Amino acid sequence: MCLCQLQWICRISFRTTAPERLALAGRAVAYGEQGLDFQGPFPTRITTGGSGVIIEYDNGNKPIAICCGHVGDHNCTTNLFVEAPIVSHDDTTVTISASGCHGITVVTSAFVHVIMATSTPNTEYVCTLSEARIKQAEEELNEKPQWRSRDIQALRDMVLKKPELKIRTDDAFLLRFLRAKKFDYDRAFNLLVRHYEMKADEKNKSLFLNLRPASIKHVLEAGVTGVLPHRDKLGRRVIMFRPGRWDPSKYPIDDIFRTNFLTLTTLLEEEEEIQICGIILLADLKHMGWKQTKKIKPFYAKKMFKAMEDCFPMRFKGIHYLNEPAVFDYIFAIMKPFLKEKILSRVHFHGNKYHELKEYIDEEHLPSDYGGQGPPFSNEDWMKTLMDSDSHFDSEAKYCLVKSTGKSETSKETTVDCLAGSYRNLDIE
Repeated sequence: MCLCQLQWICRISFRTTAPERLALAGRAVAYGEQGLDFQGPFPTRITTGGSGVIIEYDNGNKPIAICCGHVGDHNCTTNLFVEAPIVSHDDTTVTISASGCHGITVVTSAFVHVIMATSTPNTEYVCTLSEARIKQAEEELNEKPQWRSRDIQALRDMVLKKPELKIRTDDAFLLRFLRAKKFDYDRAFNLLVRHYEMKADEKNKSLFLNLRPASIKHVLEAGVTGVLPHRDKLGRRVIMFRPGRWDPSKYPIDDIFRTNFLTLTTLLEEEEEIQICGIILLADLKHMGWKQTKKIKPFYAKKMFKAMEDCFPMRFKGIHYLNEPAVFDYIFAIMKPFLKEKILSRVHFHGNKYHELKEYIDEEHLPSDYGGQGPPFSNEDWMKTLMDSDSHFDSEAKYCLVKSTGKSETSKETTVDCLAGSYRNLDIE
């Protein structure tokens, strides 16, 4: 069960609950006690300006406060009240944020609609980028350091208006979606919604159930996926993918997707620079044969590429194929219809010409088994990094999309014709 479906309540008042006010009123009326605060707030000033009317109350110098507690909990003392800033309003309601409650709330009263979309505090972002990367982010992603907080809050407000989104709203999490869509609020929000729609889709249940590194350790031990210890010449992380090491008789293709998803998510979480520079993929197809190829169905390929291209906040900057077998012509014919033109323009075919990789990766950082001067490639360090993040993914499991948010922006559908012929000329040596 999704933990974010647990219900909480907020009592909206003048820092006292209704029973407490009744008790105070009784003491004031029956016993004549003085100084008891049980009435109001009352309007004290009404002014007009432009097309608006401003109504001030005798408690107007203080922000709206709410008291939060579990359903059935009637204890609400003064020290439990937290400030609740207004996030939007219309003709009949005012929406305030209950983020200070650190729980999940969807409550409506006659006057105030309270929304809380996450149980995480809005932790203030701390920039870890170098001056060069800050400049790159401004030039390529439209990120303005002086406007960053405003942009993050704008996206957070959009999330808070969707009570069905029970997700993180901390600065660092929202920022990765803004960067992925060059600080276009609507596109960033659509990407965020699609990300959680993908996870909520019943058809994808096998992909995201028990999604933690321990569940895909066997894929890492086989050496299918890894990350080079050094970046390429443009600061991009280099993912090593070796599908020829996958034995379909031992585990399904879903485990490959899960491993790559966990790898990309961990990189985004731990390395801010990757949000600016992105990644490149080295796909070594050595030992890739028919036993793996026959498991790649056209519509499965479509689902996988759509998940990564349309639903993940990552900048994919290049795909480099190595040791392409003869059967690859068939594989690429399946994949190509689902790749966007921008991605297709970044696809490179190297065969066994490893020296071509030196154009992208410094020779001293390129593994010796791929023509470089570095040590042979091993994913042991990356496997340890991923295994150490089990608890993080356990905590992420509570965030979800409770119900559909309606139709979001999607890429146009593409038909598949795998028999249309070769998509490239093979150069087999």
